[in-house]
Amino acid sequence: MHITIVTQNDECSLILDKFLSIRGYSISIFASNDEAQTHIDKSLCNLLILDLRQNESKEFLHTLKKDKKKLPVIVLSESDSAARIDEAIDLGVRDYIVTPFGLSMMVERIEGILQTQEKK
Repeated sequence: MHITIVTQNDECSLILDKFLSIRGYSISIFASNDEAQTHIDKSLCNLLILDLRQNESKEFLHTLKKDKKKLPVIVLSESDSAARIDEAIDLGVRDYIVTPFGLSMMVERIEGILQTQEKK
């Protein structure tokens, strides 16, 4: 299974890369939504983890929602605002994780989403 991560947070990307790679996931990390979109368009991607701290992330979610692939997305955000969570869900996000987060919880959420995808 391949997971694409979009974040400008180097510490976060290194931790997720190491932790998820050890569990057998193939990981691609990008600092920009444009780079990630190009990768997603050209490659098999089973899940996207998107850091909402980037300004253009909402536009990226709009684009992904229109895509026929229906790529599942987990959003990482520092905000636990109900309005922001609702907005992300309206944009098609499968899960919303407030940072900082526990790595085992992240793996549980990823595995749950991927298992659901396999059944479709």
